[in-house]
Amino acid sequence: MKNALIAAIFSAVVASTTATAATIVVTSKNIKDGTIQTVDISAKAKLALKGQHGLRGLAGVQGPQGAQGPHGATGATGATGAQGPKGDTGDTGPQGEPGSAGEGVFSWAFITSTGEAGRGGAHIVGVAHTGLGIYRVAYDQSLSTCGAAATQWSFESGDITAPQGGEALIEVHVFNAAGAPVDRAFTLAVFC
Repeated sequence: MKNALIAAIFSAVVASTTATAATIVVTSKNIKDGTIQTVDISAKAKLALKGQHGLRGLAGVQGPQGAQGPHGATGATGATGAQGPKGDTGDTGPQGEPGSAGEGVFSWAFITSTGEAGRGGAHIVGVAHTGLGIYRVAYDQSLSTCGAAATQWSFESGDITAPQGGEALIEVHVFNAAGAPVDRAFTLAVFC
């Protein structure tokens, strides 16, 4: 094919220089090796000389890991998400230890002016009116770790004798505004 191409080129050159010249056939014997360049042939001839693409080559060995890039800037805070659904009710926890003394109201009662327990009266086993403005309230157990408060309904003064040792007795003295003993109803609360 090369020889035919060269012959055609040479023939065209000779024909253009002289109309009377005889047809000359150029063969590869007439051409010195390495003298014909790609610029000497047509684009169509160049295209015919190109081969087809070969198979894709194998992947090369992976290169080393590059250096870590700089830390990016902190992004803006996102919007608050929607509230999630309510969770299931948890299991009931174990019952706590019983409370110790000193944590709440042990007893309360309304005591009349004549020495009788009215409303309330838990743990009270008796009330004695022993003198003018003097009331003794007895309970069913020791009050040695308890405290008490008495309040007159007229909000005048009163005095409480705190229980002693293992006693289960509270003595209340009631006074009027002038400080004189007086028989008057009161409320008695015991805190243990």
